Amino acid sequence: MKIKSITHKKTGERAIIVNGGIIPVGIAALCTDSRISGFVIECTECRVEYPVRQLNEGGYCEECVNTEIESANA
Repeated sequence: MKIKSITHKKTGERAIIVNGGIIPVGIAALCTDSRISGFVIECTECRVEYPVRQLNEGGYCEECVNTEIESANA
């Protein structure tokens, strides 16, 4: 199985290519196949590597999402 991470240049949407098919990160995180949901990519914000299953649909890790929420509430 060939898997590759991609980012749309204009919209910034994150996805992975699996055997030629494009799957958005949010959908890939829900896959039961651990090769897909466990594929490691960088967080959009902090650039730390996480398995796809630990990122949200935008490619952000939980820590970056919480930091953004806290700064918006301050």
